[in-house]
Amino acid sequence: MKEHTNKNKRFTKILEVLKTEGNALTKYLAGILQASEATIRREITEPASRDHFPTKRVYGEQFTP
Repeated sequence: MKEHTNKNKRFTKILEVLKTEGNALTKYLAGILQASEATIRREITEPASRDHFPTKRVYGEQFTP
């Protein structure tokens, strides 16, 4: 249960950063969220494919179109 809560908190923070800044490096998100870059990519990719989440991935970066 705790892992699910952490995942939701990380995803909420990712959304905040993308809404505020428009884009973010995966490395930057990993640093502020104290998670691996792989975790950040996975947590963005899963909702994007399932829920048509509006992000575009560019090498090393996530942004909202």
